Amino acid sequence: ELDIAFIQIGRDGELIATHCAPLAGTPDELGGAWNAGRLQARLIALHNGAKQEPRDVTAVPGEVLARLARLRSLRAGQLAGAPLGGLELPLAPGDSLHLDLKTAEGASLFGAIDLELAPPPALA
Repeated sequence: ELDIAFIQIGRDGELIATHCAPLAGTPDELGGAWNAGRLQARLIALHNGAKQEPRDVTAVPGEVLARLARLRSLRAGQLAGAPLGGLELPLAPGDSLHLDLKTAEGASLFGAIDLELAPPPALA
């Protein structure tokens, strides 16, 4: 049995259900982007083709796991994700979004994600 728990800790300590990218990585796969127990990278975003301010990302998965373990029982095989922080962009149907998490040297960690926001389905 695979139990997936993706939890984000809000600024006030509240736990928030969240989403994740369709990938997983281990520290040994991150090379120099993994240093002293932290992921250090830069999130590059294009919104409708316009470059957004690059965002430095520092994720500390050990702290997230420790907090999660204090709040609930964890079992072997469970997955937990460390939040990278959200983008605060006004998105609307028809918008496009390009995301790429890069190392300090400019190498893409996971490959770019390109999204096209579809309009909501018509009501019948």
